[in-house]
Amino acid sequence: KNLQRGAIVRATLSLGDAFGMSVLAEGVETIEELNFLKAEGCLCVQGYFFSKPMNTDAIRELTMVEDIEMAS
Repeated sequence: KNLQRGAIVRATLSLGDAFGMSVLAEGVETIEELNFLKAEGCLCVQGYFFSKPMNTDAIRELTMVEDIEMAS
């Protein structure tokens, strides 16, 4: 099963590269998954390994990013 998942990840990354697109790996939950993705050249990842889902206000508070409308 892991071999199949690895093949799917590699194929997806290859397609993204061929089309000049970034690929975002979703659902990263373990350090092993993160390390595998990094080794395969996947630069964009998200998942519970980093954080549970947050609403916009929580993200703004965490990153101290203001809404574009607020900045104008």
